[in-house]
Amino acid sequence: MSRLSLIWLVIVGLILIIGPCSASLEVRPSTNIALAKGDPLTITGTGFMNGSATIWEFGSGFFAYKSIPAAPEGTLSWTQGMDVTETFRSGPLMIIVQDPGRDRQYSLHVDASGETKRIVVGNGTDLFDVKPDSLTIPAAMGLAEQVQDEIAREETDDSGTLQIVFVEEPTLSFHQENAGEIPTVAAGKSIRFYGTMNLAPENRITARVENTAVIEKTGLRIPVRTGTVTTIRTGELQNRWEYTLDTSGLEPGEYLVEIGWEQSAVSGQNAEIFRIVRQSGADNTTGRSSFSLMSLFSVPAIKPIVA
Repeated sequence: MSRLSLIWLVIVGLILIIGPCSASLEVRPSTNIALAKGDPLTITGTGFMNGSATIWEFGSGFFAYKSIPAAPEGTLSWTQGMDVTETFRSGPLMIIVQDPGRDRQYSLHVDASGETKRIVVGNGTDLFDVKPDSLTIPAAMGLAEQVQDEIAREETDDSGTLQIVFVEEPTLSFHQENAGEIPTVAAGKSIRFYGTMNLAPENRITARVENTAVIEKTGLRIPVRTGTVTTIRTGELQNRWEYTLDTSGLEPGEYLVEIGWEQSAVSGQNAEIFRIVRQSGADNTTGRSSFSLMSLFSVPAIKPIVA
């Protein structure tokens, strides 16, 4: 997770108080508290015995309100689709799940009126208006606090649970054993690449292997191998990915392996140079590459990394 996200985590923890709720709730983003744009966001819960729950979302330039049914046994499940999360702005996203209490009457709801959303208390009194596009991060945090306080008023039997996730650009990085050195493998052997990502493991990540000599000669990135990358949920701040390449049939030389998220040709992409050497009488040491990854910005690919 980025340093900025950790700073926001501390700020939000100091400002917002999570109200008591008898229900159990889990918000499942890409990692344990971070959501990569374009990943689905799932909310599940148990103990919601009053027939339904309302989900409030507050973020930079974003506000949403939705009532969902709870099963007779008190469970609920709801997923924010990728078509919505890909429009999120980076920063904290506050989520409140409101239980209406035994009277099954919500003490607070939203009256949608065009681009303006009007928050109304149970007796029909207007509380305040919200224009989602104009919400800044501090304003969204303040609005979440106001809604939380209103839900928790002594005059109602409603309860609410607040969860916070951080929205981030999709990123994928390589693990480097020795910074500045090129991974090297003997011809015919396998080489393993791995690293971390903020994407959910359900995403399809692909690998493309290209010969750097061909790139320099033709100006085109022509794949000599493609493959699917294995993704692993870690339950930590970042998930993992790994890809093993069998170099059988590839000539000794310098290659580029591109690892990329299929949903985008820009976000969630990264690349690393590696070297294949002859098995006998070859120098199997690592060294610095004469081919720069920066040249990728001026070299067109045959097709984008997405399928």
